[in-house]
Amino acid sequence: MREQQRHILLRVDNVSSHNDEPVELSNVVIHKLPPNTTAALQPMDQGIIKSLKDYYRTTKQEAELDMFYRSENYKPVDIYTAMKWCSEGWSGVSTKTIRNCWSHSGIVKDEFAISTELT
Repeated sequence: MREQQRHILLRVDNVSSHNDEPVELSNVVIHKLPPNTTAALQPMDQGIIKSLKDYYRTTKQEAELDMFYRSENYKPVDIYTAMKWCSEGWSGVSTKTIRNCWSHSGIVKDEFAISTELT
């Protein structure tokens, strides 16, 4: 990251497993969230995971309806299928959704300050 002159903001909550000892990193800024604010400030909780869950839930309901209409007995979702749906759901989370979640978190003020190169 240093060679690419990229800067990273690493946000961590206050879980006890996160070390409090200072760490010197040249291109990484560690930002600790205040206690009991993770759900309100964490972009993953503000829409990215919701988008994934919505896709999974919709896909599962469509599969159940399909079984019903074909008069098949209900079969629980196996792990492989669940993982496949999660992968498809994650692929469906747009860059715009991720950028909006960061912007709405209040941590990043300027929408254009967020790198457009999301991987």
